[in-house]
Amino acid sequence: MTQKMPKKFHQKRQARKIVFSALYAARVTGGKIDLQAVEQQLNEDESSDIDYAKTLLTSYETHQETVTQLISDACNHKARSGNTDVERAILEMATAELIAATVPKKVAINEAIEIAKIYGAEDGYKYINGVMDRIAKEIT
Repeated sequence: MTQKMPKKFHQKRQARKIVFSALYAARVTGGKIDLQAVEQQLNEDESSDIDYAKTLLTSYETHQETVTQLISDACNHKARSGNTDVERAILEMATAELIAATVPKKVAINEAIEIAKIYGAEDGYKYINGVMDRIAKEIT
């Protein structure tokens, strides 16, 4: 039996997915986050929390250097095979969420894991879990 996710949580998850998609697109194209495309996607997706997505994007853009450094330190500069651009975008989104401190750390980590289960490599969620746990301890 599957539980239905409360609307508020579903809207935040959708916002996270949109932010993750924007970060991923910027990563693979070598460009910047296309804020107009994100805005359009948010406006078209009535099931997402627009303000929450903007909070995450603002946190990422404001703290991009810190986000990058925290991820690099937590990964111990180890190479990882698999869907690394996807996983890196998930880590960026989740780290920005931890910095914004809008939800408990455990929630941000669990949401990152759930997104990794959908979009990441086969065991990518395990990698995300380990890295995010180290980042959360560092931010404390």
